[in-house]
Amino acid sequence: MIARLSPNAAKLAARMLRKDPAAPAEWAFALEVGLADRAQGSDPLTTDDLLLIAMDKDPKHFPAGPAAEYSAQQVQAMEFVRAVRRKGPYPVSAASALGGDLLAAPR
Repeated sequence: MIARLSPNAAKLAARMLRKDPAAPAEWAFALEVGLADRAQGSDPLTTDDLLLIAMDKDPKHFPAGPAAEYSAQQVQAMEFVRAVRRKGPYPVSAASALGGDLLAAPR
């Protein structure tokens, strides 16, 4: 799954998983090693990437707008984070307890 990500998407996904309370912390930590390896040679994160990482838990922020509002790397990273959350031990309960389909709420 990590090998399919672009280097920029891997870097973004690692940062997003660190902030996602619906992703198991131990999974985020373990995945970060592979994501960091895949992210080698990536471009620096853009302002839009940092805004995506810093989004609050309001579900209207992710991804509500047209796909054109997100880069291909951002879409890859969001899909990766969602896949991790779906496979986690508490994919629904934590998300609903914290406001629905949250993505990058601070821990």
